[in-house]
Amino acid sequence: MEAKHLFACIIFTFLFISCNNGENQADELKGLDGSLKEGKNYLMPNDEFREKVLSKLSNPKDISVLDTLVTQLDKQNLSFCQFIKRMFEIDDSSYAIARAKFPKSSQQLNFSKEHSKSLKVLEPRYLNTIGVSHRQADIATTVYAFTKEAKILCGNY
Repeated sequence: MEAKHLFACIIFTFLFISCNNGENQADELKGLDGSLKEGKNYLMPNDEFREKVLSKLSNPKDISVLDTLVTQLDKQNLSFCQFIKRMFEIDDSSYAIARAKFPKSSQQLNFSKEHSKSLKVLEPRYLNTIGVSHRQADIATTVYAFTKEAKILCGNY
């Protein structure tokens, strides 16, 4: 049992360190000359998202929340796609922590509780570091999941 606890602590530490790695995430989009890769040269990390996804949405409340979100992400030099990818990584890490503690199928209830518990710790920690609310994150992941344009722009995670 001690090894499982150590594994969970290592995952938490790794995830926390990774959350503070916004500069490296933003560098993934840049070419050698510092300009954004491929196609149009967008000035902000989320200009392409605004053009290809945000402009296609019809719910004014979602548009408003997402516009505020991508403006905040721009300040952190993060794209919407990097943000979504990180949210999925956090969920995967929570899953790994729960799986390490409760590997047997007979432990499904405890596994689910541990996954939720880990997610409730890791997700707010990341969101707070980049100044994003839980509501904004929920709407962003929903738009990603149900909007064809967002999937095309970001790919599958």
